[in-house]
Amino acid sequence: EMTFVVDTTRTPYIPEKETMILQIGKSTSLFFSYPSFRSDSILNDDFAKNASQATINEHLSHVDCGRIYWSLYKNYPKKGTFTLLDAIGMDRYSCTESLKLPEWKIIADSTKTILGYSCHLATAIYKGRKWSAWYAEDIPLSEGPWKLCGLPGLILSAYDAQHQYIFAANGMEQ
Repeated sequence: EMTFVVDTTRTPYIPEKETMILQIGKSTSLFFSYPSFRSDSILNDDFAKNASQATINEHLSHVDCGRIYWSLYKNYPKKGTFTLLDAIGMDRYSCTESLKLPEWKIIADSTKTILGYSCHLATAIYKGRKWSAWYAEDIPLSEGPWKLCGLPGLILSAYDAQHQYIFAANGMEQ
């Protein structure tokens, strides 16, 4: 689950929630919105069947399309990059930047159980925010949500100091 604040100038903050998916491959990972993926899949299926506009509208009226339309790749199209794919209206955009890892400081003697895994805490200043991340060494993947990565285990929970962004794993499958 990703909890986020759309407008940080409004107080109190009005948080939004979106179910996100983190797919991890051998060399690449992808972080994206489940509701957007689901609605895109329904739309693509309707297009493939040459469905009428009325049918498409009917199908989409019963689906949560989500608020997040971007997706983020790590190490794609090449190793050492982040690639953000986004859309504004009917236009599609791609932005690729060098993969700069957070400089994590592991907090000694910190433990917390998340999804049955013993996790340890690390903090970093990254992209202008102070981040805290709980990672599971028992899952030896140096991955996490959004651009957060670089720890000796999978990040299962992370949040910034103002709690404007909160990532919380709520399930895993292989």
